[in-house]
Amino acid sequence: MKKKKGYPYIVVFIIALLVLVIAYFMRPEGITTESFLYNAILNFGFIIVTIVIVNGLWFVLGGNPLENSIQDVTDSVRLLSDGVSTGIQRYFFSNAHFSKQYTWIEILEHAKKNIDMMGYSLHAWTKNSDVKRALVDLAMKDVQIRIMVMDKDNPFFEAGFNYDLNSFTKQSMTDEVNFCLPFYSSICSDLPPEKQKNIQLVTITKGFVEAQIIRIDETMYITPYLYSLNTDDCPLFELKNGGTERVFRKYIEEFNTLWKKNSVGTLTESSVPTRTS
Repeated sequence: MKKKKGYPYIVVFIIALLVLVIAYFMRPEGITTESFLYNAILNFGFIIVTIVIVNGLWFVLGGNPLENSIQDVTDSVRLLSDGVSTGIQRYFFSNAHFSKQYTWIEILEHAKKNIDMMGYSLHAWTKNSDVKRALVDLAMKDVQIRIMVMDKDNPFFEAGFNYDLNSFTKQSMTDEVNFCLPFYSSICSDLPPEKQKNIQLVTITKGFVEAQIIRIDETMYITPYLYSLNTDDCPLFELKNGGTERVFRKYIEEFNTLWKKNSVGTLTESSVPTRTS
């Protein structure tokens, strides 16, 4: 049964009374009852004044330091517990802050079995030639790579755009998608025919991309797309899959649902579309 909040104060009060009683009977012979009571009341008054002053200082300074420290420790334990149970390992203030500490090339190169990549266009990945080299090398090692981007003919293509943030237009975003498709298709052209099945691309004609999902084996990097921010300024969090972490499975299900709803084709140079559907 849960103890009442005031229970500790009652116990302390009883102990204090017992101490006073013991002190009374142990007082020196020269101290009369009146003198003992006078000093006890005087000290009690000082204690009350001290408590009021200390509480006032705590209020001005933001609360009881000890209680605040205990609360901070409690919050940290809860955060650690939540991280273990959900699989959240790290949280980064922004995608840009993450990129200052880690390079995607190094992360990609550690893949052993699976790579899933989903974003509006994944255009930023095409700016680094090392990405292409890394994906080709991984496909040669039979790592299964799935890439998914928005289709310009998707009825929700413009739903996530905030034209007040940048000077980009629908045409510039369409050009990004059109540029990315040949880039990822060219990866396949560098592979021998028997390895081309290891990399696949799908454009999303049904559904909507609400977060960038980068999955490397049992680790996932999620960047939610926020309407008020550019992608580089959006937060990023890292998930681990240990078999029981529900958040990792939710994002895998998100990826797989969109993958199944849209046509899937193996990347080949001849399959580069003239449009994004």
